[in-house]
Amino acid sequence: MLPDAPKPDPAETSKFRVIKIKKGLAVYKQSRSPFWYVRCYMPFGGRYNQVISTKTDSEREARKIAEDFYIECAVKKRALGGDLPSGSKAAKDLRYSFSAVADEFLEDRKRYAGTNPKHLRNYHDMRKLIHAKNGLKAFFAKRDISTIVTADVRDYMVFAEEQSLKGALSASTRSKHLITLNLVMKSAYEKGLIATLPLMPKQRVVDNPRPWFDNKEYRRLWAKALRISKNAEKAGDHDKAKRFAEVHDFIVFMVNTFLRPSEWANLRHRHIKVHSSGETPHLEITVSDGKTKPRVVYSMPTAVEVYQRMKKRTGQERDNYLFKTQYFNRKTALSKMRLDFETVLKAADLETDGFGKKRTMYSLRHSAIMFRLLMGDNVDYQTLVKNAGTSIDQLHRFYASHLDPRMNLGNLQSFKAKG
Repeated sequence: MLPDAPKPDPAETSKFRVIKIKKGLAVYKQSRSPFWYVRCYMPFGGRYNQVISTKTDSEREARKIAEDFYIECAVKKRALGGDLPSGSKAAKDLRYSFSAVADEFLEDRKRYAGTNPKHLRNYHDMRKLIHAKNGLKAFFAKRDISTIVTADVRDYMVFAEEQSLKGALSASTRSKHLITLNLVMKSAYEKGLIATLPLMPKQRVVDNPRPWFDNKEYRRLWAKALRISKNAEKAGDHDKAKRFAEVHDFIVFMVNTFLRPSEWANLRHRHIKVHSSGETPHLEITVSDGKTKPRVVYSMPTAVEVYQRMKKRTGQERDNYLFKTQYFNRKTALSKMRLDFETVLKAADLETDGFGKKRTMYSLRHSAIMFRLLMGDNVDYQTLVKNAGTSIDQLHRFYASHLDPRMNLGNLQSFKAKG
C-alpha cells in the first residue's frame, strides 16, 4: 500500500546536481559520489521513487541507462508491482555481491578480534546477526552491494522485524542491525567496492530503566542464598551448601564493587589489592577486559570482608579465580553462577520488579549504582561513573529515572540555613 503522498525526493535538494530528462525521470549526482543516479517517479512496490546507481560518471551514458530504466519500471508497474527491475539484480561479479562482502567483513573482524574476549564477543554477535533468518544475508543475498540505497535499508528493517520470532524488534536490536549493516558497507567502501555510503535511517531510542533491588529486596536476596546453604548443610549436602554460600558472597561482592556480570568471571586474586588500613577499607580491582575499556574499580568497605571469606574458599594463589574456580572454561563458570543465582531469585520471589521487568545478574550492578545515588552523602557523579565504567548520560537515562521524589523527601523539602 502506497503512502498518501510522495516524500520529498533527495534529488530535489540543493546539495544534489539534477538533470531532468522528462517528466518523472531524472539523473542526479550526490556530493559524495562521482557516479550518476537515476530517479524514476513510478509508484509501485510500496515506493513512489525508484532509484538505481548507473555506476558511471558519464552524463551521456547515465541518460541512456535512465531511459532503459524508465521502460523497465513502466513494465513492472503494468505488472502490478514487484521487485525493482535493475536495482535488485544479483551482482555479475560475485566479489560485489553482498554475501561475499559480508563474509569477507566477518573474516576481517575475526582476525582483528584475535584472542581478546570483548572483540570476540562482538564478532560472534555480528556473525549471528548477519547469518540469522531475519538477518542481512537473508535479505540482501547476492545483491550487488553498489545498488543498495537508503530506501533498501528501510525495507531491510521492515523485513528484519517481520521475520523475527516475536514479529517485533526492540530499539537496541534495531540499532544493532543498522550498526552491523553500516560496518559492512564501510568495509566495502574502504576496499573501493562502492563509491558512496547510503545514509542509515535514524531510529527512535526508547530508554528502559534497569530493574534493580531496593535495600529490603537486596537483604532478602542474600539472606535466601544463605538459608539455602544452611539447609543443605543440615541435610548433609555439603556440595550444595558450599555452592550457595558462594552465591551469597557473589551477591554481596557484586553490589559492593559495581562490576558488570561480564567482568567478574576472569578476575583472579592477582587483580585484587586489599587496602584495610585507614578510615575507608576497600578493594582495588584491576578490570582488564571491561566493556568499554580497562579500568580500576574501588569497592565499598563491605567487599573487603567478603573477599577475605572468598580467599579461604578458593585458596590464595595469585592465579586462582575468585568464583567457580573448578571451571577452567569461564563461559561455563558464568553459566553455572547464573543458574544458581536464578535459583535464589526464584526462591526469594524476586524474579521481576514492581513493573514486571525480569531481574538478572545485571540487576546487582544496577543496585550498586542506585544505592550510591540514594544513600551516598553528596556523591560526585563524575567519580561514580568513572568507577563504574559508565557515563553521566547513562547515569541520567537509566538510573536517575528510577528516582522518586519520595526517596529523598527531606532533601526536596529542605531550606537553606538563614544567615
